[in-house]
Amino acid sequence: MPKKQTIQKYKGIIKFGKFTEQEIISFRSLLNNNPRDSELYDLIAFFESRAPFELTWMQQEKGLEWLKNRIFTKSGNIRNTQETNEISNRTNALEQIAEMVKNFDRFEFVDFVPQNRFTRGLNPFLLPVYRLYDKQGNFFDYTVSVGQIEIIDLVYNTKEG
Repeated sequence: MPKKQTIQKYKGIIKFGKFTEQEIISFRSLLNNNPRDSELYDLIAFFESRAPFELTWMQQEKGLEWLKNRIFTKSGNIRNTQETNEISNRTNALEQIAEMVKNFDRFEFVDFVPQNRFTRGLNPFLLPVYRLYDKQGNFFDYTVSVGQIEIIDLVYNTKEG
């Protein structure tokens, strides 16, 4: 069972509304490596009630650079890799996702998802879910599983300017 001070630490971070990369890693570790008891379930419910969360600017820059390197060649074209082909096959929206990355506005930390959603194994470990917004308000949610981008959701802004 997690110590009360650990639970209180994460409640404070959640109340603050902004996570660093290390805080996400350690929060994920807490959730993955402790038996689910009432204190942990309460913390998860509190987290879910306050999501989404801001990320530090440093973490946003790192995430954007990582996505660009996964999706684009140095000349700016969409990569033709197994990873980008899988994104295209699963979402039929690789070009739209690439445009959102090019027109990046911000990232948010929105949730956790079990890794076994993307792998055939039984690994229930939780992975962080990030949301990338473009300047038009479109967004997609993704995680990274076994070093690959996994698109979870894709939403286009339907507001008329």
